[in-house]
Amino acid sequence: MERWEIEQLIGKYWVGETDLEEENALRDFFKNENDIPPEWKSCQTMMLYFEAEKSTTKAPEESRNGIKTKWFWRKNTRWVAAAAVVVIAIAGTFYGNQDLAVNSNEVTGMTNSNIKNTKEFFIEMKKTVEEGKEDLNVMKRINALGMR
Repeated sequence: MERWEIEQLIGKYWVGETDLEEENALRDFFKNENDIPPEWKSCQTMMLYFEAEKSTTKAPEESRNGIKTKWFWRKNTRWVAAAAVVVIAIAGTFYGNQDLAVNSNEVTGMTNSNIKNTKEFFIEMKKTVEEGKEDLNVMKRINALGMR
């Protein structure tokens, strides 16, 4: 291949526009060419690494009954996940409904005396706010008359 063709393929490769045939051509070029320009050394290293990893990748292991284990999990991941969700939902239904008859006062920690004290507190706060409004109205009248 000519230098300009390799440059064009490398450019297409980096932007993700190469097809499988073009990538194989690049891989073959970097695998068989000895005189690589320095700016292409990183591409050569990467392509040779991918080639080496591709050759060391193991085939899927087979289980005792002959079903390919990795294939089984890839193919049935959704079904296994759905089954897990169903099991969790059923367990949650049985174990979650055991203590629903709890008194609401037990949850909040409020007793009748606490509730009574809280009501009294808010009644006193209301009286104080009303007294403050009255004082404010008096101050507004004094300002309106021009007295300070």
